[in-house]
Amino acid sequence: MIAFGDGLSQGLGFGSLYLIGIIFALLLIGVYFGMYLLSKKSIAGMVVATILFCIDTLVVALSAIVFGSIDLVINILFHAWVLYYLFASLNAYSKLKKLPVEQPFMAGQPVQTVDAQVIPEQPFAAPNDRSSGDSAQ
Repeated sequence: MIAFGDGLSQGLGFGSLYLIGIIFALLLIGVYFGMYLLSKKSIAGMVVATILFCIDTLVVALSAIVFGSIDLVINILFHAWVLYYLFASLNAYSKLKKLPVEQPFMAGQPVQTVDAQVIPEQPFAAPNDRSSGDSAQ
């Protein structure tokens, strides 16, 4: 957002747009922090944060195209990296929800044991020893 405000202020000659960009960026940081806290209790925070970050990535990419700034390449790469992990975490959450729920262990309850089938030991058979001098030449 700062880059967007900086590009507008240079292109249009408005210095106050840079300050508006900083204020907007600080507000977004607060929203992302709120979504982080919400995501600890519900997946909704993570989904909203992912959607907002997608929109932010589009704004950065469009500002790089409109203003022709090569400086934003690192910013776009960073956004792509974060988006990868946001989508990976949403994918991991959906896989986690599909797992069966295990019963918690409670102290004082008997532990269930499984009868193991005993396999008789096989005697160790040495391989044929070919190092004796009986081999044919």
